[in-house]
Amino acid sequence: MNIRSWTFGFAGGLIALLGFLIGLKFIGSEETDYDALELLGWSFILLSYIPVLLGMRRAFHKEGRSRFWAQFGLGLLMSAIVAGSYSLSWVVFFQTEEGKVFTERMWEQEIQKIQSASELTAEEVVQKQADLRAFRQWYQRPLVAFMVTFLVESFPVGLLLSLLASIYWGRKARHRHQA
Repeated sequence: MNIRSWTFGFAGGLIALLGFLIGLKFIGSEETDYDALELLGWSFILLSYIPVLLGMRRAFHKEGRSRFWAQFGLGLLMSAIVAGSYSLSWVVFFQTEEGKVFTERMWEQEIQKIQSASELTAEEVVQKQADLRAFRQWYQRPLVAFMVTFLVESFPVGLLLSLLASIYWGRKARHRHQA
């Protein structure tokens, strides 16, 4: 893996960080729509993987990486950099006073969603609230927050995109050699 791999990975990480910073501008009031912020966050997570795809494309065209495993490994490396940057940003924010207020309000909104779910019985509501509170306690540990954010939010997107792009570039290489 060369320096360009790291460059494309960090470019994606900067896009994820930019989305994170833009999201910070919208928090702080009692009326904050956390569902809209979640949509904004997922949008920037997807955008942050554009440099990964560009890096894989460059490796195919300029460096001749046409084998599936070479492309997939490159995509995973760049995806890990993007996901790590995003996750680290979240954990750092989570430790600030503003981050604590944000997460407190977010958890409360989730509890309200559970309470207003009409399809749940009273016992199910109590159980889901207890589960959410237990997860909240567990998630307050920085390493846990980093790993959950990395493995559940950002990295699976990069894993899927790397897999699909590797299949695409591998097929394209086979067609190139057959022609």
